[in-house]
Amino acid sequence: MDAMQRSAADMRRMEEKQMQKEMETPEEKYKRRMEKKMKKAGKKAETEALLGYTNEANPFGDSNLSETFIWKKKITKLATEGTLNPKWRKQLKSKREELRNEIDEVKARREQRDMEKEMAELQRAEIQKQEEARNALEFEQRGESFEVQQLKQRRDIRLAEGRGGPIDFFSKNFDLLDPALEEEMTNYQMEMREPAKLLEGRGFKDLDQIKLDIEKFLVFEKKGTKAHEYWQAIMVLVNDQLERLHMGAREANSGGIHESVMQDVLAKLGEKTYVELESMEKAMEQKVRNGGSGVDVEYWNTILQRLKVLKAKAKLREIHTEIIEVFVSRLERIREMAKKEEEAYERERRKRNAELENWITAQEGSESENEGGYSPQLEHGNDDDAVDVEQDEREHKRRRMELLATEQMKQKENEKMQSAAAQEMGLDEKLASGEALFSEEVDVTHKRYAYYDKYRPRKPKYFNRVHTGYQWNKYNSTHYDYDNPPPKVVMGYKFNIFYPDLVDPGRQQPTYFVEPTEKGWDDDICLIRFHAGPPYEDIAFKIVNKKWEYQSRRGYRCTFERGVLHLYFNFVNYRYRR
Repeated sequence: MDAMQRSAADMRRMEEKQMQKEMETPEEKYKRRMEKKMKKAGKKAETEALLGYTNEANPFGDSNLSETFIWKKKITKLATEGTLNPKWRKQLKSKREELRNEIDEVKARREQRDMEKEMAELQRAEIQKQEEARNALEFEQRGESFEVQQLKQRRDIRLAEGRGGPIDFFSKNFDLLDPALEEEMTNYQMEMREPAKLLEGRGFKDLDQIKLDIEKFLVFEKKGTKAHEYWQAIMVLVNDQLERLHMGAREANSGGIHESVMQDVLAKLGEKTYVELESMEKAMEQKVRNGGSGVDVEYWNTILQRLKVLKAKAKLREIHTEIIEVFVSRLERIREMAKKEEEAYERERRKRNAELENWITAQEGSESENEGGYSPQLEHGNDDDAVDVEQDEREHKRRRMELLATEQMKQKENEKMQSAAAQEMGLDEKLASGEALFSEEVDVTHKRYAYYDKYRPRKPKYFNRVHTGYQWNKYNSTHYDYDNPPPKVVMGYKFNIFYPDLVDPGRQQPTYFVEPTEKGWDDDICLIRFHAGPPYEDIAFKIVNKKWEYQSRRGYRCTFERGVLHLYFNFVNYRYRR
């Protein structure tokens, strides 16, 4: 019944609407159609803006995409059956609004996600930019550090070879202020002359070279640092010296002022400190700027020009004084450490001597308990031949102490001799290219000498090295290259045999003998035996059997000095011929 009533009401509403259309004037009809058309166009534009597609351009191929879909057959069927909901249009509209709101939310989330993604990309690009800037800065700093290190290495080489120039002393002296370089500067003997003294008497060539070297150091120093002020002050002195050489010392000093007046002014200003000179410079500049009828501008400009040089000298004098103080304090610390080590060594020596005396006393006390048990009875004879027991014990102790001290001194001398020989050979340094330690010792105990019955024989200590390398003769140059080198060959040996305790070092001179192996003479291997005399045994090594070079300029050396036998030799290098 309700459905029929609703259907009848709809029919009446449609009839009324049809009657209104028939009764309207042409103007009203045109206006109604235009409003309907505008409303439809507005919905279409709203749908296109919402979906981002148009009826003509969409991936679905739907030409009615902007229109609301109505299932007309279903509605007609439901209306015929009487089951159609009279509010179906409102439901359709509300559903469309829900879809529109959902689409708006999806678009908002997409826009938010795109914005977040864009922000993340910007942050990532900014982080990458900062990382690249940091890497570029680190690379530049490493490059600067490498350049400074190369400058200092070349400086150290020149100083070690005794051909250091003023720039080397400037740089090395300033390194004394760096606490991180304290260990490296332990053995450095400071140049005590001030930088101004080192520059005196230099010619154009030397000053130009010093100026170029100072510019290299200034590139790597930041402005405002002590190092930058140090090098800048030296640069002022170098430029002043060059100007003096170009213009002449008298003209450069006076600048139009009488020489005696200029000398008096420079002498007074030379006694001022850097801070005092700086304040005076500001006052003079203010005076020149203000001017006036009674101000000699040329005079004050000349004084200001010389004042810059005096300021540089004062700054260098202050830094040089600070360097000397650091150097002296470092020397005092080294002396104190050496003194403490010496005192510790003296305490340890006294302690060992006291322990030895206690042990000797304990041994003599144990012997005195059994005194007389196995000794013959004393026969009273002449008292002049008798020995005082206490005096004999004191003499006995004194001889023991002298013997102990002699042994300790001999041990120290042996250690010093070994360390000196090791330093001479460079054993405390890394092995050079092509060098290796050599200790292929051969047993020669079957040899026996007459002094074995009198002295306890022992093996001498030694430090040996073998030198290997490549022979780039015609054959090897033809068949090999540096990527595929030829086999290494032995090119020479260095023997250092220690004989510190020879019985008669004045007459005993250690020597060597080249002998065959046990199997006889071999074209490849032979023995070299060293013989010195008592109390040392002979010692032998296997070496390559080749002809030696006996010229000193070819590396040959055979000397015995300070208890060490040095034997250095290289083999003859034969040229390959076809």
